[in-house]
Amino acid sequence: MRYFILIYNGFVWGLLTAIIAFNNQWLEMRINIGYLIPAVMLVVLIAVLTSKKTVIITGKFTAVNLFLCFILTYGVLGTKRLTVVPAAIIREAIKMTDVKFAAVNLFLVLCLTLGLITILLCRPKGEH
Repeated sequence: MRYFILIYNGFVWGLLTAIIAFNNQWLEMRINIGYLIPAVMLVVLIAVLTSKKTVIITGKFTAVNLFLCFILTYGVLGTKRLTVVPAAIIREAIKMTDVKFAAVNLFLVLCLTLGLITILLCRPKGEH
């Protein structure tokens, strides 16, 4: 479960990083911004696994993290772009540009919601 929580939080941070990088037109035109998501996920995993201290990320931390990242995303994109940019980044990353934005957004919301519910229902081993 520890790895799932790390991957989930890494995905949220990676998506936020990609959204912020998407606003830089020079960068967005030169690289596939969607590749930042797995790169951030990998950095999070490596950082935690090589850390000498035990890192326990709780469900409460994950919920607050998701909420704050959503607020930051909303602040960066606004209402109209919020329904398009995350889906566009993910579609570009998986090279499936023929999939509709609504389908990608539905999948994204389902994954984030079900992942958060799973994390909140299952406590890490170090938590009592």
